[in-house]
Amino acid sequence: MLDTGIQEFGLGTKLVSIKVADLMLKHNVLDEITARLDSSVKHWNDTICCAVYL
Repeated sequence: MLDTGIQEFGLGTKLVSIKVADLMLKHNVLDEITARLDSSVKHWNDTICCAVYL
């Protein structure tokens, strides 16, 4: 029987990849929303981006 450590690592890597892709998608959506807003609302944009990465 094969060592399951490799299989667990592969599964963990796949889950991390999915989470990173999800964060990137959310960030792209927020970029699109903020691009449509007035550029003077920069502080709002910074707050939202920080919240997504937490």
